Amino acid sequence: IPMPLIRLENLSWPAVAALDRARTLLLLPVSPIEEHGPHLPLGVDVWVAEYFSMQLANRYAEEHPDWNVVVLPSLVLGSNAFTAPGTICVRPTAMRDVIYDTGASLARHGFRYLFLASGHGAFGHLIALEEAAHGIERRYGMKMVSLSSTLIPEVLSGRLWHRVEERLGRALSDAERAMLKGDTHGGLLETSFMLKLRPELVGGNYGQLAPFDPPLLTRLQTDFAMRQGRAGYVGYPAAASVEFGEAALAAFVEVAYERM
Repeated sequence: IPMPLIRLENLSWPAVAALDRARTLLLLPVSPIEEHGPHLPLGVDVWVAEYFSMQLANRYAEEHPDWNVVVLPSLVLGSNAFTAPGTICVRPTAMRDVIYDTGASLARHGFRYLFLASGHGAFGHLIALEEAAHGIERRYGMKMVSLSSTLIPEVLSGRLWHRVEERLGRALSDAERAMLKGDTHGGLLETSFMLKLRPELVGGNYGQLAPFDPPLLTRLQTDFAMRQGRAGYVGYPAAASVEFGEAALAAFVEVAYERM
């Protein structure tokens, strides 16, 4: 009998074996532990990935009651992160191999649909996810999709702000749009995410943090957020709000769901 949203780790192996492979959707959150400035906890990317996975899973289970929707335990893993005390980073090749082996373990037992959700937007990290997914599809024929690999670049390029405006019920101001162009790590966007998801872990000093929006040449330097900014964030954390975090999360989940 198909079940609604379930957690893989809560099942026995016979229960997993009994799942109808043609009607079972798997979701895997995957993100690193990484510094996000002096005001945010190290788990930002993991919590965002888990939130996306659970929101997508719940919606799919609600709209497809004849399917099993299974969320896997998070892989706390990532590459190309800013180096700071607490950040845990692996090589992109190691990242690719672990994701590939995870997909292969599921594909060998007949699963057909696996979606990855990442809260970490470093291009090396996203490329590793893409390489693993394409490798699994070629070898096993399982549909394995990194939902974040196209979504995150679209967010950073500003192509999805109209979806956020729809959720806000208002247009973004010129000042907000200007800030968001350079806001890439622990700034307005991610601080707003955390004000929505884990407000108790957001440092009370975020409203006093000065903008750090360096030019492109600075951004091309290794660990520039720690070496040049000296604080580990990039953007405008003082402009963050619960309102913006709620609207942005809802809009981005909606876009991701449309692509599943």
